[in-house]
Amino acid sequence: LPESAEEKPKHGTVLAVGGAVMQDGAEVKAPVKKGDNVIYKKWGGNDFKVGEVEYQFLKFEDILATIK
Repeated sequence: LPESAEEKPKHGTVLAVGGAVMQDGAEVKAPVKKGDNVIYKKWGGNDFKVGEVEYQFLKFEDILATIK
């Protein structure tokens, strides 16, 4: 197996959620809400660092699961 097959997804807490998006002519609402703990694709989204704090901006499809 390639080395990338061994990489595990990441997890974090949702700090903010954007509005609904249009996809194939239908409105798709966010599958998560502020405060949810989620698992997301390792290579999903964009990193943004402010001081020592790192933020991850994700698309809905990069979120794999919500941790309950």
